[in-house]
Amino acid sequence: YSKDAKLLSYNGDPVYCGGVLENASVTIQNYSVGATLSSCDILTIVNGDEVETTEWSGSLETYQTASVNIGSIGGLPDNADVSFEIDWSGDQDDSNNTLEDVIVGATSSSSNVSLYIMTDNWGEETSWELIGPSGVVDNGDGYGNYQEIELDWNLDEGCYVFHVYDAYGDGLEASMWGQYDDGVVTLTDEGNNNVIWTGVQFEAQGTAAFQVGETSSISEAI
Repeated sequence: YSKDAKLLSYNGDPVYCGGVLENASVTIQNYSVGATLSSCDILTIVNGDEVETTEWSGSLETYQTASVNIGSIGGLPDNADVSFEIDWSGDQDDSNNTLEDVIVGATSSSSNVSLYIMTDNWGEETSWELIGPSGVVDNGDGYGNYQEIELDWNLDEGCYVFHVYDAYGDGLEASMWGQYDDGVVTLTDEGNNNVIWTGVQFEAQGTAAFQVGETSSISEAI
């Protein structure tokens, strides 16, 4: 296309807690053939509504890139869908204008959170970690096939991010490979009887964030 701006990547914080995304930035690219990209807008969209416009100006020739700092975004509801869109007047291709599913929004939770994992036929591929305000709270790996893992935490106030990994990249969906049973991962807010996140096919990584609003000591039960 003779005029085409591309939103190439998201470079800011991958999660937010307490309704605030502390740092957001994106990389833009001039995908035009022959035109110079000298100004454009980056739209921040929350749950389908435009909430902020960031203006950019510079000089990008074909395939050159630039980083655009969006900064802090406040007032975000629990588990919001946050996306970004590049707006360049006369852009002839809008298929590369939007970045979606790049940020995980936290949900509110009590301090009593549990984790249940049933591994699939390749348990050794599964690992996970829980990261809190002061670093790694807990983690696990080295499991057997179809092994059950049950954990309970009584967590301090703050923001928590849970990651589950599959080394092969097919999540716990063993059934796709034949006569095998799927595994499952479920993170639950026991205080409110609310499932924070559950997944079977999360490919190489599944991520959830939650905000604990109560203060208590950390403990673990297996």
